[in-house]
Amino acid sequence: MLNLQKVILICHYFPPHNNCGVRRVLYWANSLANKGHDVTVITTRKTKEQFRPKGVDPKVKIVDFSYGRLRALENGEIDSFGFSEESYRVWWQKFAVKIKRNLINPFLGQIADPNLLSVMLTIISFWLRYKLGLKRSQINFADATIISTAPPWSMHLLGAALARFFNCPLIIDYRDQFSNSHMFGGYLSSLEYKIDSFLCRRAQKVITISPSMKAYYSNLSDNTNLLMNGYDPNFFWPNTSNMNLLSSVIIRYFGSIQHETRLPITLLEALKKTTANVTLDFYGDVPLIEEYLLENPELNKNVKVNTGVPLAQVRKLMAESDFNLLCETISGTSLSHTGVMTSKLFEYLAVERPILALISPKSDMVSVLSDSGLLVGPFQTESEVLTWLSSLNNNSLEYRPKRSYIQKFSRENSVDLLLNLLEEV
Repeated sequence: MLNLQKVILICHYFPPHNNCGVRRVLYWANSLANKGHDVTVITTRKTKEQFRPKGVDPKVKIVDFSYGRLRALENGEIDSFGFSEESYRVWWQKFAVKIKRNLINPFLGQIADPNLLSVMLTIISFWLRYKLGLKRSQINFADATIISTAPPWSMHLLGAALARFFNCPLIIDYRDQFSNSHMFGGYLSSLEYKIDSFLCRRAQKVITISPSMKAYYSNLSDNTNLLMNGYDPNFFWPNTSNMNLLSSVIIRYFGSIQHETRLPITLLEALKKTTANVTLDFYGDVPLIEEYLLENPELNKNVKVNTGVPLAQVRKLMAESDFNLLCETISGTSLSHTGVMTSKLFEYLAVERPILALISPKSDMVSVLSDSGLLVGPFQTESEVLTWLSSLNNNSLEYRPKRSYIQKFSRENSVDLLLNLLEEV
């Protein structure tokens, strides 16, 4: 029988945010607390109100921080921001995001983290209290293991500092590759690699979410582990309705498209030429799709950008799709290219709808998709997509999901693996 653990989770993505980046750490927090473990979450401040976000187990202690100021969230409840709070950005916020994406990231890469100043001041605040021997009642670090999860990378920096101050074991969890990233690499890539090396040396264990990412971080840490993403069985379960390709075919995408490697250009271009009756719906923060539609207004009849929706509705929409769209890096052979393995992959699997994969055949996701029985593709070219769209008119497509395989990716299994790692530190 596993011993009860005291765990301090450090993260940026946490409710009331409600996007894919939230779900991994939220499930860990709720499941660990439900099993009797002592769980505290330290997260960035999201709202002015000092309210607990909905959907978090009441046994989970939540402390948010902002520029060195900490507060415990104990009163009331605040609802989620919807599928993605970015959906509600005003014009100047959208402009700022465009500047960051087009001008700042290409030069500074992921080092340009908007949370960095707040994290640094919070580290200084903890250091002063540590040096002065002051105690903070909201957080008890005695006998705790700290788990920081990124992106953004500054959460690992905070985790490493607190582990040093309070002599705690540290586990760092990478959901995306930080250094040498094909999506966000800049002129400071060598500095990113040095930061990554420093953080991995500070940690007792490193967690990654894909085989390629594990291979990359194994060069930086001798104790690198694979703990893949998954789906929350409380929110995602199989859909049993049959496909009807005689009517309009609905393809849906869930998540953000802020980088060109995620722009499904082959599908968009194919939709200009096909005779298939297809509707392509996007849900999430997709500024590149909005820009593409402005330049190609003829696609407005087929392509729709929708506002954010609550998590419960996300599952419903996924389950009612004819196909769910996965568009990640189509080309590239680096470990960063092949190691992308997003949460929505597993949520798509859970609802058991066919998955249209515009990804590289070398991606780690291909083997998972193929073994699930839901893979359509992978497609890399416009001609491949056009051929597939033509086949939709034949109404002869059959998909047989392998439920026993898919159920292996329930997040509850990942919690069991996490507890084993906690036992080892």
